Amino acid sequence: MTRDPLEEDGALNLYGGILNSPILQIDALGKEHNLWSRVVSNLPPAELQKRTVNLSKGYCGGFSWTIQWLFSYPPASRGWIIQDITISIKIEDCNGNDISPSGFDYSEAWEVMIRGDISPNTDTFRLSEQAECTKGTAIFSGRAAFHPNLILPSSFYLTPSGRYHPAGGLRHTNHRLNLSAGTDSLAHRAVISWDCCSGRQQSQVQLE
Repeated sequence: MTRDPLEEDGALNLYGGILNSPILQIDALGKEHNLWSRVVSNLPPAELQKRTVNLSKGYCGGFSWTIQWLFSYPPASRGWIIQDITISIKIEDCNGNDISPSGFDYSEAWEVMIRGDISPNTDTFRLSEQAECTKGTAIFSGRAAFHPNLILPSSFYLTPSGRYHPAGGLRHTNHRLNLSAGTDSLAHRAVISWDCCSGRQQSQVQLE
């Protein structure tokens, strides 16, 4: 019983070439290239799903929400998960002065390998703690879809070292692409509110 000899260069799932069944499936010479295609052709379409793996509530707006991407069934081809993001933040000081920062609108991407492995497979919405004597609301909205066989547009790039972007280490754009032809879209939203004008209070977080 042997793992994929290509190791992680082939895919993160080292037994995916024999469908995670090293006892029932055999590919002794490593030449059964169509084994996976034959199986997934009989499965329902892959539906993109998510689950929460971490939710941290800080103070004065601070919070972190991490989700994990997964599929209902393995997709039949490689592709990309593309998520369109809108971040809006409204902040006032305790005198009622608007001190809101600029928002963000962008798209970000995760590569999906042939057996459904996603690299990386998580996404995090995060807001740092704001100054005391502030109150406000932040809304993080995302809509994601899997795009099989997509060639990633050249407008996606990685943020240079030392510079900040909320997409972190993911490939992203500077605007929302709103690509069509993906699978059924998956929407989610986090609404964070706080009022620290009477002291340091824990952030209120609503997930949708």
